[in-house]
Amino acid sequence: MIDRDLYRASASTSTAQPADRCGDSSLSPASAESSKRFRRLPRALQPRAITLKLAVEQGLIERAERELDRRAEQDANGCFGYFPALVGAPDIFHDLPESLAFAERLPSIDVEGQRLFFNFLRRSRVKQCAQAALHLDSDAKTALTGDPSSLQSRLVLRLLLNLSATFSRSFTYADIDTSSVLLETRGGYVCCRGPIAIRMLRAVTLAPRLGPMTQGVLIYTNRVLHSGADDENGHFVAGFGREDPVR
Repeated sequence: MIDRDLYRASASTSTAQPADRCGDSSLSPASAESSKRFRRLPRALQPRAITLKLAVEQGLIERAERELDRRAEQDANGCFGYFPALVGAPDIFHDLPESLAFAERLPSIDVEGQRLFFNFLRRSRVKQCAQAALHLDSDAKTALTGDPSSLQSRLVLRLLLNLSATFSRSFTYADIDTSSVLLETRGGYVCCRGPIAIRMLRAVTLAPRLGPMTQGVLIYTNRVLHSGADDENGHFVAGFGREDPVR
């Protein structure tokens, strides 16, 4: 029997440690004086840990993971994902029946009064250091195929779920109001132009999935600089999201 209260309480937020940097040159062990130029995130934009019971069979989750794992094993970067928005695009493999079945079984999730729609499944077999650079997403569907110039007119809300039943997942973000820093576009992502003080980083640790119970982080990905942090075991995650115009 699942102790839901204990499982829910296992999600934690802490100050990120320098070891989370994974070679990211955008981070700096800056002094307290240099970090004063950053404004903290408004309360409404602070990422939140979420615990959910998924309305999908555990066996389907496991089959989708095995399907993506087989493809990741053949990938040069040890990573593979199912992104419905990219189906039909050149050089995109999309014959993934188990991943498709997962998306059809769970097309959306309601969280805090908002309906978030399925965007992707992704499995990595190795540590993905390239993900360590703090960035903003340019859209909800793929994170990097939107129009960076229109970020201020949209809100991109993402729920990232840890679907691995074996390994935890760490999610790092900067407690910085992005309107107080200079930004630049790099390959579809939007990044901070200058270094960020390590003292401004926070980490949300998501426990491994326990049956249908899973932990995730709810975040406005085009307003909060963020990064996924793998260990040597990689990750298996799902993304749900939505975009709304700024009113």
